[in-house]
Amino acid sequence: MRYLIPLLFLLSCGSQHKSQAEVTVMYNNVVESYSHPDYNTEFEMNKALNDDIKPDFIIFSASWCGGCIDLKHTLNNLGWRSRVIVLNLEENWVRFIANTLGINSIPAMIVDSDNGNTISPIYVGPGEIGKVLYEHLEKKK
Repeated sequence: MRYLIPLLFLLSCGSQHKSQAEVTVMYNNVVESYSHPDYNTEFEMNKALNDDIKPDFIIFSASWCGGCIDLKHTLNNLGWRSRVIVLNLEENWVRFIANTLGINSIPAMIVDSDNGNTISPIYVGPGEIGKVLYEHLEKKK
């Protein structure tokens, strides 16, 4: 019994798996590579926009946004995460795109169905985004 409490303490202090880790690779103080499991990269977004699979669902999100966290759980639970592009509004290039499109609240989503030839409406809020995704991803099954 005398060793039980110290043993439990040591076990609780051991290394833990960090499933939501972000990885940043820098060389000479310049970011060479960045990845975060919750968000897509600029390369992934460009690849999705240029492939033949349409429509593309682009969601603007941030780690500090409660509605974005709820939407993230919904996307994961329904198996839709691999079918959408989720961008981190905390990155400068994403903020530039959001400002250009006139997005001023998050979570927000645009739907690109023709390589940007028409202007997509902006869907705001986890409920509205979930409804649009359901109409496109579930009703077609």
